[in-house]
Amino acid sequence: MTPLGRNAQAEDIAGAILAMAAAGTTGFVSGAYLPVSGGNLML
Repeated sequence: MTPLGRNAQAEDIAGAILAMAAAGTTGFVSGAYLPVSGGNLML
């Protein structure tokens, strides 16, 4: 279980990627590590 109290759904992962892409500021990003961990990396 994560600090958010639930496991990730596919929509959580897709939403994070789409939000980054929709921002329009990713024109120079060729690769990135985008942690979608529900807060596990904060522990």
